[in-house]
Amino acid sequence: MTIFDTGWDPDDWQRGAVEEILGLLPLVDLFMPNEPEALALSGTPDAEEAAAFLAARCRGWVVLKRGELGVLALSSRGERVRIAAPPVTPVDTTGAGDSLAAGMLADLADGTDMANALATGVRVASTVVGRPSRDRYPSREQLLALEPGLGAVARTFGRT
Repeated sequence: MTIFDTGWDPDDWQRGAVEEILGLLPLVDLFMPNEPEALALSGTPDAEEAAAFLAARCRGWVVLKRGELGVLALSSRGERVRIAAPPVTPVDTTGAGDSLAAGMLADLADGTDMANALATGVRVASTVVGRPSRDRYPSREQLLALEPGLGAVARTFGRT
């Protein structure tokens, strides 16, 4: 599986960066831009339109990280998954996107479907941002002990 997270501020992109990134998407199984990156790549101010633009170019899934709004994921086959982030009092948001990816990828590696893997990712990220830096990362047991409804999952099929 090829996973791509640009991981840098689009304001710092050099000439040709957008074309280079878009040119790589047909080779990517899982593209994970944050919302500002997706907007810069698509040239639209709308997150839904940006996700659709990117999904049309990616061979797999586009997972749009939206911070406190959760995630919006679209597949090249027209599947759509939306996970709402639970209300959290942020303590330190450093590593939120990486935590989301880690939770999601751990579940995907175990054979979990994308919707449930994304729910785990949002759960991990939401837990991490609500904890102090010295005690950032919960164990799997601590995560599993949390209330299971930490984010509403909406899933639809068909081209969007």
